[in-house]
Amino acid sequence: MTRAVEQGLPPLALLPDWVDTVTQMDCWWVERESGCDLCRGIFPQMSLLEELDRAYPDAKFILNTRDTGGWVRSVATYGRLREILASAVLP
Repeated sequence: MTRAVEQGLPPLALLPDWVDTVTQMDCWWVERESGCDLCRGIFPQMSLLEELDRAYPDAKFILNTRDTGGWVRSVATYGRLREILASAVLP
């Protein structure tokens, strides 16, 4: 999606033709560099929200809400997601 926007295309333009629904846009991982683990994450549903809204004005964006404490506890037990979110570049 980021590559599409950088090329001046709508965010979903480079997805395969058979994709007609996107339910989860984020991608996160841990990579090793110089003996250290680096947490990486891409969250286009946040960083490209304006571009997504502009390109797809009839799209439905669903905001799930949850008790903050419960969410933090859940994230803390889901692998290294809390560390990844803390180090991610987010708007």
